Amino acid sequence: MSVAVRCTASPSVAVRPGPLPPNATGSPLGSTRISGREQRPRPLRLAKAAVTSQDAGPTYRVTAATPVLPRHVRACQHSAHRNERWFIWTWPIERSGVQTRVPYSCNSWRCPGECARHEAAVTFARIKEAVSRDLYQPDGWVWMVLTLDRDGYYSGNPWVSCTQAYRQLSTMSRKFLKRVRRAYGGEPGSAWLAVVEAHRTGWPHINVMFYSPELARELRAEKEAYLATGSTDREAALLHGELLRHAEETGWGRQSIAEAVKDREALASYLVKLVGEVAKVTQSPVNAPVRFRRLRSGKGFLPPRRHNDKITGALLRRRRSAEGDWQILPVNPPKDERQTEAIQAAIVAEYSLIDEEETLLAVHKVMPPMPPLRRALAGQIESVDDAKKCVGFDSS
Repeated sequence: MSVAVRCTASPSVAVRPGPLPPNATGSPLGSTRISGREQRPRPLRLAKAAVTSQDAGPTYRVTAATPVLPRHVRACQHSAHRNERWFIWTWPIERSGVQTRVPYSCNSWRCPGECARHEAAVTFARIKEAVSRDLYQPDGWVWMVLTLDRDGYYSGNPWVSCTQAYRQLSTMSRKFLKRVRRAYGGEPGSAWLAVVEAHRTGWPHINVMFYSPELARELRAEKEAYLATGSTDREAALLHGELLRHAEETGWGRQSIAEAVKDREALASYLVKLVGEVAKVTQSPVNAPVRFRRLRSGKGFLPPRRHNDKITGALLRRRRSAEGDWQILPVNPPKDERQTEAIQAAIVAEYSLIDEEETLLAVHKVMPPMPPLRRALAGQIESVDDAKKCVGFDSS
């Protein structure tokens, strides 16, 4: 096993009701986040606030989505909800004598701050590498935003809850792409990827990018025709014809959009739009169920994450037993039986660190600042002073 090592809810937002769409086909939206139609009063979800003036009308307050924090996210060193202590011990595969221990980082998009930014950077690098292959022409890509008709405004079938929507996204996406493949000679095949985002209300939508030169040509011609008749960019980008039928019949809303990428510069812009804002808390689907995958792609399309294949290790999780004693559980240890001795040495060193901390607590009554990185040789940890010198630790 290779181990990669790296040493909240948003406030409610006041929204004023917008106008209803003029006809059943819908009006152009000002934003893909919250449309004018979506801003109209919905008594079941929005609480009415005080009226400030007769002209201004009532305002409605959108309640922020309640975040779902899995156990591994709560245990992250960057989490404000941390109630467990997890550590990663690593060592060279061929030379397991010297071991290094660092606090656990979850590297999850659910974890605000450092971890979310790191995951966004890794995701962006993987996607950029995938779409930049010589196999694909920049003008052959299609960008789509697939949204839900969550109140059944057009379909007459409102969604029951956000949870139901999140659970259906994967099936709906697969069905839609299957129809696109049938209509366009097998395109996009496995050359597709999708990132799930959330509106401020917590309801999800999907940003999709896939490779289909034939569909891209059709979308460019269709857009020119709509613009020539006086339509706005937004109206021209809305789904039409067979593409709209495929989207609606697979569960997507009529306010979904599709655009063709023009050139390499435009492709870079769409990539930034796809994952450049992944780290923003307001767009992260933090209320999605546990084990929800935010990033999806065709089989083998995205390059794998890069790890140092010369380093292995184990995640050690501390917990108190029913009797009050400390227990240390190795999580996802290497499958290589040759590493069993190294894992046991790491556990011995972790127990030594527990004894060290309890001694310091007995002397100081509170835990003094400790260096984040510690090393051990055959289970024997280095002293605190040596560790501080090694990392240039500053307790101020």
